[in-house]
Amino acid sequence: MINLNYQSSDTSLLPSDFQLEDYKKIARDSKKRFLQFCFSNAEIPDQGFKIHISATQINYQVILDEVFDLCKSNLIDFYRYGRLKGPDKWIYNPITKLKEYRDYESMEYRLPAWVDEPFPDNSDDSKTCKYLFKKIIPTEGLNSKPSGATLLAHVAGSEEEFVLKNAHPGYMNLGVACTDSLKNEAVNIKRMMKFDFIPNYIADFSEDEDYFLCEEKKCGLSVDDYRADSHHNFIDKKLRKKTINDYRKSITDLLKNVQILHDERIFLGDISSENVLVDPETNLVSFVDLEQSVFLEDHSKIAFFARTEGFFDENTPFLAPIAQDNQQLAYLLISFFCRGNMFLLIDHSGAMTINFFKQYASTHNLPKVFVDVIMDLLEDPNQRLDNLVEVLDKMDCENLYNSEDLVSLDDFQYELVKSVYLTMIDGIQIDDKKTLFFEEDTDLIFNENMVSIYKEYLQKPTIFNDIFFEKKMHNHVISEGKRLVEMLKDGDERLAETSLVQVYALLLCTIKIASPSEKIIIDSLINYTQEKYMESTINGKFFRITEYSTYLSPYFADGTAGMINILLEYREKFHDTKYDASILDLVNSISQEHMPKNSSLYRGLGSFIYVLQKFKKIFKSSKRDNDIREMFRNLPLYSIVSNGNRYMVDESFRRISLDFADGNAGIIFLIEQAKQMGIL
Repeated sequence: MINLNYQSSDTSLLPSDFQLEDYKKIARDSKKRFLQFCFSNAEIPDQGFKIHISATQINYQVILDEVFDLCKSNLIDFYRYGRLKGPDKWIYNPITKLKEYRDYESMEYRLPAWVDEPFPDNSDDSKTCKYLFKKIIPTEGLNSKPSGATLLAHVAGSEEEFVLKNAHPGYMNLGVACTDSLKNEAVNIKRMMKFDFIPNYIADFSEDEDYFLCEEKKCGLSVDDYRADSHHNFIDKKLRKKTINDYRKSITDLLKNVQILHDERIFLGDISSENVLVDPETNLVSFVDLEQSVFLEDHSKIAFFARTEGFFDENTPFLAPIAQDNQQLAYLLISFFCRGNMFLLIDHSGAMTINFFKQYASTHNLPKVFVDVIMDLLEDPNQRLDNLVEVLDKMDCENLYNSEDLVSLDDFQYELVKSVYLTMIDGIQIDDKKTLFFEEDTDLIFNENMVSIYKEYLQKPTIFNDIFFEKKMHNHVISEGKRLVEMLKDGDERLAETSLVQVYALLLCTIKIASPSEKIIIDSLINYTQEKYMESTINGKFFRITEYSTYLSPYFADGTAGMINILLEYREKFHDTKYDASILDLVNSISQEHMPKNSSLYRGLGSFIYVLQKFKKIFKSSKRDNDIREMFRNLPLYSIVSNGNRYMVDESFRRISLDFADGNAGIIFLIEQAKQMGIL
């Protein structure tokens, strides 16, 4: 993976006394998210007791050296960054192998019975709460980070819920203590309580040095969840009218509320899809997380703000305060419709975001007024928002927005190929592949290497056969397939937190290496997987990425496209048409989605094109050719040009990629295949 801004994710700091023999002890996980020094010879456990040591930028090297030396001299495995993850959330006694208790269930500190207290004289143990768990009862965590948390809570003896926010001492954000930021939010909402779209202040208190704020729980979805609501669809004839009316009402209310605050000389400071809530029943808007808001009458100069990435461009900080709010508001309005605003993470000018949104508007037949309002606000952020409210009140729903292609597909293909060739000449390896080895007792259900193979299968469809060609490995795969069937059938809770991609990897592997007599195992796997993970919505059939996830995926990695591929492989391998109706249903589900959040073959638009072209080949059908052409038309919008070369932006929105699953190489393959098939 290459970073356009030359920011490296590699290890940049090592212990001072780092020797060559230490290098031989280094290991990384498959995703390269943590680095480990294996000083002990013990097998890495599924779980382990860990001590977290925090450091500042100033003393990091000193602490790193001390911990490294301690671990090296005592033969302890040392993790620079990362965590060990077990098969489930239970803590197991390593001696009896029995479950002891479920982790994360209690908000209070708890040790397993077989672990000695590492801090027997901890002064915190003698402290008792005055309010928390006595008068104020937390019930559910909403989000958490080292600096604090947000929870739902209620007063003892009452069932009415409110939001409880907590800030820990010692944490800073752009030079401001997090406790001070939360205290500022308490002051702000007290002063804004007259507005019905601002949470009411309830109480605030301190426990030891921690600060807590209780505020009204506002009903609503984040803008991202509002956009993803299955009842909103600009393409579906049955839902289009309601969707347009809902959006007009919510956007109008948002503009009105921001103008009300501006008339009171209140500067919001940070506007994003997470601190604006939309009630799906009324389509009315509320604001939350107002710690950065400022009353301009109290300040002659505004300090720098920690804005949410993806909602401001490179010019935003140089505008007047009210204009800054309005420009961020324009990018928030884009996020009501699509994820195009996230391209601001790599293209700070905003050009990619605007081009993507305009094409989205054209593809989804948006009324032109929505585009006009957003572009007007970006071009003139100093204007009053009443003007735009008036435009929306008089909107013509039949006047649709149309855009033109920015680049021809041939030019797009040439620029992608050129970038790959130049990179090869420069000697940069595009795909960072490693040789994978499996033993006949290797766990194939929870093994991350299976996911790596599943991803590589996109480029090399024979990879499962190449790795598991020996008879003993063939038998092991079938045995693991049977074990997975029983786990799915019994509702084994070890699968509850397991990503669907793990199931897909073993299922596809089983299809590729199975004999006709073993087909019954695959049938059971397919049926139980669909039963457990597939969900029907207004817009089609999609898959939960884990058993209890609320996120539904349409992609190859862990969603609809992946199941289509599995069923197509089954049909081709066994010459069996029993799943044809299911294939057609799933193909219909992804065919109307022409502009998902990214272009990846693994988890983006490329995965739709990949399986639709495979569907065309196996079913000998041209029914989806127009959809495929429309998808190709949109692919350039996911790319960025740098120094005359074109690169695909990966799913992080921060980096460019040349590899097959996520970048240039895969898109080049799809274009060439489509031309050979007569689609383009």
